[in-house]
Amino acid sequence: MAKRTAPATRPGQRQPEWTKHICDDCKHTRWVETHQNKDWEGKYICLTCPFEQWHIIRGRQACAKFEQKLK
Repeated sequence: MAKRTAPATRPGQRQPEWTKHICDDCKHTRWVETHQNKDWEGKYICLTCPFEQWHIIRGRQACAKFEQKLK
């Protein structure tokens, strides 16, 4: 069974804003830009984050330290 990352909501409660985002949009993450980390379309697969020990796969739900990238 998968680990829950978002707290359960009760009637009248709202989920934290960071649970609606993915790591790809966080300002702390950087793409791992090597040829081993590209899919068949040429898009990068892995990210690094200073708060994680290992690489992150794109599309992962953001953590509580999420901050939106400036565009």
